[in-house]
Amino acid sequence: MNVIVIGCGKFGTSIASELEHAGYDVVVVDKDYQSFADLPDSFHGRRINGDAMDLEVLERAKVKDADAVILTSQDDTTNLVLAHMFKNHFNIENVISLNTDPEFRFYYDMTGNNTISMVSWGTLKIEEILMKKSKPSDDSIETTPIEIFNVVLPDIGRPYSAIELQKVPGSIIFAITHDHITSKFLDKTEVKPGDILHMSSTMEGLRNFYDYLDQAAQKEKSE
Repeated sequence: MNVIVIGCGKFGTSIASELEHAGYDVVVVDKDYQSFADLPDSFHGRRINGDAMDLEVLERAKVKDADAVILTSQDDTTNLVLAHMFKNHFNIENVISLNTDPEFRFYYDMTGNNTISMVSWGTLKIEEILMKKSKPSDDSIETTPIEIFNVVLPDIGRPYSAIELQKVPGSIIFAITHDHITSKFLDKTEVKPGDILHMSSTMEGLRNFYDYLDQAAQKEKSE
């Protein structure tokens, strides 16, 4: 089986080494070339230096031949975006993501992502309860499909307001990509045309969002 491990930190290094020892063909991808120095001398898998969001990097990693991808970044926004890309663009069903922040567990669950945790699930559950994060009922999960969508913001002649974007009903923006860098979406985030918003949304929420963009463009033209 061909496995791509994204990230060569302590966790990624351990996973890559153990999988290769078990007989898997392993490719490790990381932006920091120096991180490969942590791999043991016994590791003979391929090392790809570059950004996993770069198609050329993934082609070098032979993503089309991959049977599984393991995402080991400790940044949940990055893992969510990459998981969506590997599952929907490259049709890789076996994608496993590291979840480090309990706040993001909801997004993993809603999109059907396979997750692993650096802490026990019991501890993770306790944190979720202490943080009093609301969870939808089982009925709502079954009857209201939620997906991850990547929306490229059109040019409306001005920057966008992060607060106003978050007010659009039916969707939750959790990350933004600007100049190929993905980061968490916050109230004070600077949002410009051409940026990519990564959101968890129902189909109705997505329609609401595009309606908002159309209305914003029309309003700007009339002023």
